[in-house]
Amino acid sequence: MKLLELEKYLSKLKLHPDAYSIGIGLPEADETYCIVNEDGLWRIYYAERGQRGDMREYDSEDEACNAFIELLKSDKSVWLR
Repeated sequence: MKLLELEKYLSKLKLHPDAYSIGIGLPEADETYCIVNEDGLWRIYYAERGQRGDMREYDSEDEACNAFIELLKSDKSVWLR
C-alpha cells in the first residue's frame, strides 16, 4: 500500500478528520497520529506537544501503511460516533 491508497482507504472510514496526518509530522502536526518518511525510514507516531509518542519505524511504505491502519483501528477515540 502507498500513501495515496492509504489516504483513500482512511477517507472511507468514519474517523475524526483531525485524527491523523499523512505525510506531515512535527512540528506542523499536533495531537494527531502521523505517518511520515524521514531519513529513509517510514515512521508512525502520535504527535503531542512537540513530542513523538509511541514511535515505530519501518523499512517499507507498505509495512508502515498497514501498521498505521491497525493503530487507528485500535484507538476508539479517533472514531466518529
